Amino acid sequence: PRLFVGRGMQEGPISLFKYSTFWVLLILSKLAFSYYLEIKPLVGPTKAIMNARVSVYSWHEFFPHGKNTE
Repeated sequence: PRLFVGRGMQEGPISLFKYSTFWVLLILSKLAFSYYLEIKPLVGPTKAIMNARVSVYSWHEFFPHGKNTE
């Protein structure tokens, strides 16, 4: 019918391609930023911490003199 509001509202293929390209590039840039500036710099220090050997370790207790802590 003539009164249908959504009639002729579809986007063209070029507009859909631009829209999809924008979101794909945005997600890829966010992933690249997260990896290269947040994750990759922490890999080396994390490996160094994990390779450090602790010979003497005493367990920390929050309430050493508390009752019913067993």
